[in-house]
Amino acid sequence: MSRSKRARSAPKGAVSSPPRPVDDFPPKYKKLINRFYEPLILLRVLGQTRGGHSTVQEHDTRSLQCTRRRFLACLAYVASNAKRKKISEFLAKLLERLRVIATSTADGDGEDEIATKCIDFATPRIKKEVGLLRSRIAQYHKRSAARATEQDMMLLGWLGYFQNPEALVSICQFAYDERRSTWMKELEQRSRSPRYKSSDDASHVMFNYIRHYVGRLADHIRKPKHLIQHCQQLIFLFDNWTVKGVEAMQATPRPEHSPQTSLPNILKRMLPKDDPKLPEYEGALTVMDRGHHISDGLREYWSDPTFQPKVHAEIQILEQFYNNGLAFEDNDPYIACSKPACFCCHLYFRHHPLKCVEADSHQKVYHNWGPPMINTKDEKEFMRQRDILNEMVKDIRNDALNQIIQRRGSLAWHADSVTGITESVLAEREQADELDSVDGSAPSYNPDSDELFDMPEIDSEAVSFCSDADDPESDSDGGVALDITELSVSQ
Repeated sequence: MSRSKRARSAPKGAVSSPPRPVDDFPPKYKKLINRFYEPLILLRVLGQTRGGHSTVQEHDTRSLQCTRRRFLACLAYVASNAKRKKISEFLAKLLERLRVIATSTADGDGEDEIATKCIDFATPRIKKEVGLLRSRIAQYHKRSAARATEQDMMLLGWLGYFQNPEALVSICQFAYDERRSTWMKELEQRSRSPRYKSSDDASHVMFNYIRHYVGRLADHIRKPKHLIQHCQQLIFLFDNWTVKGVEAMQATPRPEHSPQTSLPNILKRMLPKDDPKLPEYEGALTVMDRGHHISDGLREYWSDPTFQPKVHAEIQILEQFYNNGLAFEDNDPYIACSKPACFCCHLYFRHHPLKCVEADSHQKVYHNWGPPMINTKDEKEFMRQRDILNEMVKDIRNDALNQIIQRRGSLAWHADSVTGITESVLAEREQADELDSVDGSAPSYNPDSDELFDMPEIDSEAVSFCSDADDPESDSDGGVALDITELSVSQ
């Protein structure tokens, strides 16, 4: 049996049975959960963003494995933001149409049709993206009204197209067509962060958002293009496939809060017993607490009534494959999702015994993240989850302790999604710009390629001091919703 995997979820309020109270669980399990969340919540208070967007592997056109992975990731993306039944129906119809296109000899056959279908399906999200873009354009209009330069007037004229009551397909197509334009380069230059600390209403923040939303709109054309581009190479996948739902998993219970859950006690439990460096860490943390109110932040998160752990979609699919002994297509343990994984999902993948390909990640911490509920009477199952969480805690503690000892503030906020405008395109336009790629080296540029790479932190959609309310792909818990659709390809 061979199975290719595809994860995607939808309804934001998907629930199974009510969570069991923590008192129902054995002491060793309660201790495990409490010891996991203590450093996690401290890390969240120290700063939600733990780094820039990480990309495990760029697309290699020579690799069938890379092609299959990007095809699955595009399927996940275009199936976003709908209820499970709608996702299943949409994917089944889309895959059947792609099967027909894959056998066609006509060049570019079906591109407009598939793009239109995908945009129609994603209408709610696209309308939100357009609305957020227009609000930022209006902000730019207001700021430049009294002192607009000729360049401002020309840029506003170009942005004016996004203000037109055009069909969503036309707006997305315009964004895609203009992704390499002079005006996108202008937005990139204006969105660069200054060397000095700035406020959340600084001009570069506004231009960051405008550029980000244009990139997101372009993606609604780019992803369907990739589906068309790759379906002929992957025609063998269309011989036998099914789309089915996976029941939502219940997460572990909310951890207990007690007088022992204080900043000094948490710090002590994060270090080895009688660690000689404890006074040094205590001193650094005291200084940080005085300036950044870390103790207050801890109390706020522990007392948050909405603090209810949830299992993210990619974790549920991972466990679905592990628990049922399913195989991956071509033995490639890759799980695709519609957006980058959160900080905890990334670590869970890294330390899970299935050893799946580590997911691309937006490296942001969400304290509502939760591991799957287990049968606590099954010692083997308990030990497996204990080992995963203990390895995760090592990484979480190291990250927090390094920040404490260096007395560093939080990193700049960035959206969960990526802008999707390649740096290589920008660098090609102006050789004087020495922009780093995701891995620190400049990628080669193919002028005939539609490939757009994720942006590095320095000039991606990262914006300081902003909330996820401005990211239409962000959920309050940092993951995709809890009803899952899985695509299985059996051969």
